[in-house]
Amino acid sequence: MDDEARWATGRRLLHDDTLKSEDRLVGLLLLLCVQRPAAISRLTVDHIKETDGAVRLRLGAIPVELPAPVAEPALQQVAARRSHATLARTDPPWLFPGGQPGRPISVWAMGEVSTNSASGS
Repeated sequence: MDDEARWATGRRLLHDDTLKSEDRLVGLLLLLCVQRPAAISRLTVDHIKETDGAVRLRLGAIPVELPAPVAEPALQQVAARRSHATLARTDPPWLFPGGQPGRPISVWAMGEVSTNSASGS
């Protein structure tokens, strides 16, 4: 992806409310935070904290404050995350729950989400 396409994709992910918040967040983490799907899939809700009106994401030792357009889909994902397993009605710790109860989304499925984010599907 060249720079122009990267910026266009970033703007779309930041501002297109017709995309699912899950897709927007995955795409933004891939694009802006340069995180691999394997790392994103293992994020838990404890990696995102809202304190004093600021939303912070802990990817390493020091949490980073997310700007409002990124914070919005992050908080939406924390609130609305759901397991892809239809029989599992648990409250998973994963930011992106997987198809198997108690497991995060697979890297393959994370790649599918990120592909949909970039292509607009």
